[in-house]
Amino acid sequence: MQTTEIGASEAAVEGYTEIIFILLFVIAFIIFISLVSKGKIVINQKRNEAAVISYSQHEGSFSILKKWNFSNVPVQLVRKQVWNLEKYAVKKGVNRKWNESLAEWFQRIGINHNKETQKYLNIYDACRYGEKEMTEEDIHWFIRYSQSIRNELKQAVREKKKSHKK
Repeated sequence: MQTTEIGASEAAVEGYTEIIFILLFVIAFIIFISLVSKGKIVINQKRNEAAVISYSQHEGSFSILKKWNFSNVPVQLVRKQVWNLEKYAVKKGVNRKWNESLAEWFQRIGINHNKETQKYLNIYDACRYGEKEMTEEDIHWFIRYSQSIRNELKQAVREKKKSHKK
């Protein structure tokens, strides 16, 4: 009878050991996922290659879990407008790549390049690189034209979706 009791207690200990092992594995997995999502661990990133951070898996991106970092809102109104435009573009899947200038991005996503777009780019560059102080008129024009570019971006996304459906 003693052997039966000893066998039952050993089985119970073995059962607890398996449960503890599974719990430790689950905890380690949760910690791993949280580190990946916070960017502490980078997956599939080649050496000497900067990471492209986006909502979905695009060409050159390293993780579908990593989200674009929009925590530091710019103070300058001009830069804030471009920041908001980029944030919107990420949600729509036409995000700006890490190595693209604003002009290259506009060209890639199909924003018309005309005199007004060039003025927009010039104002942004002047603000971004501190070449001159912005006038109130330039800032207000920039804000209005940002809405126009946002509308063009919406149209480009619609056209992209239509072309993928065909």
